Amino acid sequence: MKILVTGATGFIGRELCRQLHRAGHSLAILTRKAPPTGAALPVPCEVYQWSDFTQPPGADVFNDVDGVVHLMGESLDARRWNAKQKQVLRDSRILSGMNLVASAKRANVRLKFWIGGSAIGIYGDRGDEHLTEQSPLAQDFLGQLCQEWEGTADLAQDLLGCRAIKLRTGLVLGAGGLVAKLKPIFRLGLGGRLGSGEQWMSWIHVEDLVRMIHWAIEDANLSGPINGVSLNPVTNRDFTEKFAEALKVRVGPPVPRFALELVQGEFASAILASQRVAPEVAIKSGFRFQFPALPSALRTLLSTVNG
Repeated sequence: MKILVTGATGFIGRELCRQLHRAGHSLAILTRKAPPTGAALPVPCEVYQWSDFTQPPGADVFNDVDGVVHLMGESLDARRWNAKQKQVLRDSRILSGMNLVASAKRANVRLKFWIGGSAIGIYGDRGDEHLTEQSPLAQDFLGQLCQEWEGTADLAQDLLGCRAIKLRTGLVLGAGGLVAKLKPIFRLGLGGRLGSGEQWMSWIHVEDLVRMIHWAIEDANLSGPINGVSLNPVTNRDFTEKFAEALKVRVGPPVPRFALELVQGEFASAILASQRVAPEVAIKSGFRFQFPALPSALRTLLSTVNG
């Protein structure tokens, strides 16, 4: 199949493109900032620049495309949250999705699937509650953001007649992303639990996440929300200890809630939210995780990442 991927030059997108290329799919990449001449792309592919996601991209991006994986979106921790930044977070996800659907409709393309990004932030701060794809959704900023984000996948299903999948990702562990940010902090001896440390963290190894996306592409029976998390969530205290152990360093001093709020503002609430999420759809559909447990996932990552 030919698959159009947005967000392909990001941490998750690059790994996904490698996975899909190995599986024999051809790729078209839609990116906000085209790489400079000679820059390394994840795999051989067609590249289209889409610098203004407030407008639909050209219909030619959908030439011979069978399906879409839409991962584009401003990072939640890119800047301190204020009214302007919240609008950027919304537009980069929701407006981009709506305009991408509009372009596909204009191209009169017949898609087999549409996989849209989402996040477990849709569930809000839920303490020790066990959460599945059927759990009630939160009405705070992140909860509403994710619901509107998922609405673009529903729009694709309604207007384009394809099956729609909403991938609710947890904390993704890989050579980039969270692991890259935490390593220098822990090596300086400053990697401590956040707040009480009792909040649940639902994580997934990036290789399992891209395999899950590939599995969702191949299985025509799958649709609706899918929790992109591992089998075994951990508390922040446990995550901190296992990360320090994998790096062979000591756990640092705890970071109190007020300090996070001082530095991160409103985003601190999202960092400290407790989300004990299960990949129920993946389990029932027979998906097999390569990294179900945190210690082995961290050992694999930290033994292969330099620096």
